[in-house]
Amino acid sequence: MKSKILLLVTVLILSFVSGCVANSDGTKTVSPTNTVTKVDYDYDEEKAKVEFEDLGKDHSNTSKGIEVVVFENEKGIKYGFIVSGHSGYADKGQDIICSAVSILVINTINSVDRYTTEKYIKDVKEDGYVKCYLPKLKYGRGSNEAELLVKSMVSGLEDIQNSYGEEFVRVVYEKD
Repeated sequence: MKSKILLLVTVLILSFVSGCVANSDGTKTVSPTNTVTKVDYDYDEEKAKVEFEDLGKDHSNTSKGIEVVVFENEKGIKYGFIVSGHSGYADKGQDIICSAVSILVINTINSVDRYTTEKYIKDVKEDGYVKCYLPKLKYGRGSNEAELLVKSMVSGLEDIQNSYGEEFVRVVYEKD
């Protein structure tokens, strides 16, 4: 049973990394080494791109393990995140912590895309780096669904941190 779950997780991760994940509009996600921007919303696209570039600019992962930086506005709404690093819990392909974090993060981004009208900017790199920004959430104009999805992801990541320890996963907050 464990091997079937690991195989499923691996297939999901590989399909995402290879750029084969379909979006809700029938298009495919651009290769994850590129930045994907969805821009057809009532928010200044250029401002959103600048804010995306500035997100976490002064933060670097100095910890061992996976670090998750969650960006939160003054009202406590989580509007973005950066995930970086490797857990080091087990060898590549056998690391259940890395798999769990990857699935939570990838599923959140894909669910925002498929099940909400929320616009976002993301950057995914093959070295374990994911950055995602939902500009409308930052300003309190985002959908309840997108807010719940991000909040749920963070809750799951905190559960992993609490179960396995900060040496493998560390969730930190940057508040506006």
